[in-house]
Amino acid sequence: MNVQSKLKESIRSKQKPFLLLYIYALLLYSPLIFLRLTNQYDGLWNQDDYMAGAWELSNGRWFWPYLDHARFGISLDPLPNLLAAAGFVGMVLLLARVMRLSWNKRTYLASMLFLASTGITCQLSFSYMSITFAFSAVMAVLGVNLVTLAAERRDQKYGIRSTLIAGVVIAVMMGCYQASLGLSCLTALFYVMKKLTGEDESIESNDTTSDDLIQSRKEALHFAGKMFISLLVGGVFYLIGLNLHEQIFHVEPADYQGFSDLTPAYLIVHLPMGVAHAYETFHATFWNGTFLIFRGQKTFGIRLLYLIPIAVLLILFLRTVKKNLVNGILFLVCTILIPVFANSFYLLAPESECHIQMIVPMTLVIPLIYMLWGSCWPSDVSSDRTEKRFKEKLCSCAVTLGCTALLLASATMSLTDEYAMYAGRQATGTLAREILHVMNAQGYDYANGSVMILGNAKESQTFSITELYEKANEYAKYGSWTDEVGLNNQIWEKVYSDYLRLKVSFVTRDTLETINNMPELSQMPCYPAVGSAQNIYGVEVIKLTGG
Repeated sequence: MNVQSKLKESIRSKQKPFLLLYIYALLLYSPLIFLRLTNQYDGLWNQDDYMAGAWELSNGRWFWPYLDHARFGISLDPLPNLLAAAGFVGMVLLLARVMRLSWNKRTYLASMLFLASTGITCQLSFSYMSITFAFSAVMAVLGVNLVTLAAERRDQKYGIRSTLIAGVVIAVMMGCYQASLGLSCLTALFYVMKKLTGEDESIESNDTTSDDLIQSRKEALHFAGKMFISLLVGGVFYLIGLNLHEQIFHVEPADYQGFSDLTPAYLIVHLPMGVAHAYETFHATFWNGTFLIFRGQKTFGIRLLYLIPIAVLLILFLRTVKKNLVNGILFLVCTILIPVFANSFYLLAPESECHIQMIVPMTLVIPLIYMLWGSCWPSDVSSDRTEKRFKEKLCSCAVTLGCTALLLASATMSLTDEYAMYAGRQATGTLAREILHVMNAQGYDYANGSVMILGNAKESQTFSITELYEKANEYAKYGSWTDEVGLNNQIWEKVYSDYLRLKVSFVTRDTLETINNMPELSQMPCYPAVGSAQNIYGVEVIKLTGG
């Protein structure tokens, strides 16, 4: 079979899982995609068109502008998110390829669990750059896939070529979005863990010898070495591309997330800090609920469900250590390192702050555990002993039910965030129109004047807040943006221009600070009381909140 025939056969075999998962993703994210929902951050600011440039380059994302130029900066919804959803599904297909999974119910459940994560929901809510996020995710897993192919073939030239190409792919991935590095590291880690347990169903049969596991350990370490080389090559290519673009376009590194301080010496000295931050963020996300990835995440029920993936790792560890002590110890070390690999961006930026759009690798941890289970525990368990077969089936059913329960909790959390974006935008839009009615009643020309709004939409007395809205993640609570007076007015201007499609002239920064310090403001009542909209030295001031 030639290369073309193999490619056609590979595409044909992936058509069904791609279509099923893509339809699932479209159904789950249909409110976000087709209602043009955005978060209350940059997603609100750039809804129509955006061309990445100096700012992205100063943050090290030198490949991002090429993706924007390829589509001429157009972000006309729903096209970006339709493509981004396809990209994330493609990433899942590559992930299944790396883990050597057949497309059974376990693989579908694990894939659906990942696709329903609030990390992806948040990335899609940045519709103008969702394609960049998805492309970076695909590149992250593609790089690992290339290394697995290089490690499995004995052809030295092919191995070197694939390892170098993987390095280029990783460099491009980091040039789009550095936090996607966690996807590469985590996927590689679980591939090593799979190798340490044994080959596919062979671990289930008692025929696996110590020599077999020694060989699988050698293969795991061989892959790990090639993966490490690819990451180093990718890092070098990434820095070369970054420095080249900075010199060509005369851009200096920005002090965003400590990016301007990055040097080899800095990374080595701050390595313990980066590792500590990785564990802290992992604990804060899954236990403290800093970022909500499951509905009811802080309840006992969800925390109880965490015991199932933990039990999966424990069972695989015990089965492995029973057959080979060294393999078992290495498996345990890999398990302990999961939080570090998931948050590997901390190793590059130890002092950085994690935002919810950066948690996608963490949301992949539990799906990968289920994928690892699926690759090491056959679905058609069989044994000569009826009692053992019953226990195996009972164990498999428990894992499947646990994955299904977490899938439901994850999907409902994503839908909760979508609801908050929709309800918050509706309430904000209604308030914005009411403010225009007030100015019209006063005869104020808001299109050519100077408007100043004090306070965000959520803090207004007229903003309707539901219990479901309050249960969403902060990024999705449209209308609850910052109270900082300058940024607040810039956001209000975007609400009028990009959502309501109305021209409202807002006050300049200098005038805004002058008006904000005047004693008249403290004496004004809050909207909708009479006197909450006043003309102060030619500036129409609308006070929503404040003393």
